[in-house]
Amino acid sequence: MEGAIENLLFLLEKHNLDIIRFSAEPFLDGIEIDINKRLYDFRYHFKENKVYNKFEFLRQNLKAFSPSPCLYIMKRSLLLDNKILFTPKIMHEDELFTLEVFLNTKSAMYDPNAYYKRRYRADSIMTSKKVEKVKRSFDSYYLVMNEMNKLLKLYEHPIEIKLIRARMRLIFNSLLSKDINEIYKWKAIVRIEGISIMTKIFYIMKFFLRKLLNKK
Repeated sequence: MEGAIENLLFLLEKHNLDIIRFSAEPFLDGIEIDINKRLYDFRYHFKENKVYNKFEFLRQNLKAFSPSPCLYIMKRSLLLDNKILFTPKIMHEDELFTLEVFLNTKSAMYDPNAYYKRRYRADSIMTSKKVEKVKRSFDSYYLVMNEMNKLLKLYEHPIEIKLIRARMRLIFNSLLSKDINEIYKWKAIVRIEGISIMTKIFYIMKFFLRKLLNKK
């Protein structure tokens, strides 16, 4: 979108913000799948031009978290001061990166403009069903889960903990659905920390019930 950087930098400097989130418009490129056209429209969770403090921002992200760094602009100092880097050589590195960015954001705003075009294409990380990619995706999510478990020991506020655990539950669900060697998968599932036994049982039962219903 023309003027995107100029508009965002103006707001960032005017309100002395750490971060501005914005919307995106998804589109298909050579692939036929169902997509939610409003998946990257966060107007129902954030108020336009409202300056959110840290805990207001985290609370809204319990309902409107999106890991893609393409959907926000931030101060460089936010990364440098908090030593936030992408984990190299893994998939889904944005899950951990964005969570740490949000946890260290002190002031934020939402701009409803769709400054980003989100392309869905064949054989991408999110759409590929190749065995080697699915296995690598599983291993990367497993590593991300372990790093998120470490974050639970670094943050103390209930909203911080709640957001970290919410992301861990979602990723745990993704791990269950990965179509890889069953023995390998369940050995990894058992080792995961940071999620209670009861929560694990709940999601595992949901997973098997869904599989059973899909067979009928």
